[in-house]
Amino acid sequence: MRAWPGSSTARRPPPRSSTMLGPIGVHLTRTGPEAFEVMALRSFAVSLWTDLMEMAAEYNG
Repeated sequence: MRAWPGSSTARRPPPRSSTMLGPIGVHLTRTGPEAFEVMALRSFAVSLWTDLMEMAAEYNG
């Protein structure tokens, strides 16, 4: 029997989604309140990292 959502015994999988990050398909999984795991095909890893660093530069001041 499943526990009701919000109960102390509820076991829910982490929130996750598939989406596009620019032209790259990624899988996002929330691993903490302000932490995410981003997965993409290995062949897109360098492009994804470069794009993420460029996007983050706006917030690094």
